[in-house]
Amino acid sequence: MDKQQTLPAVAPPSPGDVIAAIYNERGDNSDSYEVANGAMATFWYGYEFDFAGKRYYTGFAYSTAEKYGKDKEEDFAAPDEQVTLSQATFERGADPAQPWTFYGAQPFLGEFGGYERGPGVDQARKAKTFATAGGGEILAVPASESINEGISAYYYEIFLRAPHEDEATRLGPWRYLSSVDAGGDNAAGCATDPADAKLLPPCVKSAGEIVFETIAGQDLPQISVALSGTQIAGPGKVGALDPNKPQHYRYDAKDQAYRPVATN
Repeated sequence: MDKQQTLPAVAPPSPGDVIAAIYNERGDNSDSYEVANGAMATFWYGYEFDFAGKRYYTGFAYSTAEKYGKDKEEDFAAPDEQVTLSQATFERGADPAQPWTFYGAQPFLGEFGGYERGPGVDQARKAKTFATAGGGEILAVPASESINEGISAYYYEIFLRAPHEDEATRLGPWRYLSSVDAGGDNAAGCATDPADAKLLPPCVKSAGEIVFETIAGQDLPQISVALSGTQIAGPGKVGALDPNKPQHYRYDAKDQAYRPVATN
């Protein structure tokens, strides 16, 4: 990450601009519309940053699978139906009439989410970044989603902007490296009075922020999340989480993803 540039503030490219740059389909210029063969493309998250003396904006989006014939009329989406992540990057210039110019796009970064949609970006938490020794960058985007039985799950979705293979002054590609757990809340499906306790679990809530930890000899950091709050400790029982016992995640080169480190 470079120092912030002195260019005046200007609005980033619109969600429609991001989708059009990735899928070559202008659509209605909204933040979600149909692209090729019945696939739905949706803008997900925007990230503005400085690199090698220039300012850039990356817009992340996702798309559902293409659909044909009867599949196009099917409304039901299964829990394991993920969406395909993509991105378009724009470079900031000094021309006020055209402040952003298209730099490049990647139609496939990986897959995430379920029910043919991505998790919601959690606006209550801030994204975290880490500059790697090799000239890349880790971006952790806070996200949340409602899962079964009234549970809200909190995550950080982890992305890597890898160093460029040939030139240190050019942006390298983005990759999706999986998600890490950051807590949860079952308030929408827990027992709030003695009568509910016969049918529903007790109410619990937990949360934690991501921490990057440098590992000697490795370009990518260890990720730690120390959860505080409460968790289910058995049928009808609540237990306190110990924030002094964080969950650690390390990059697995074989899977090209962050995986939890086993704890004793």
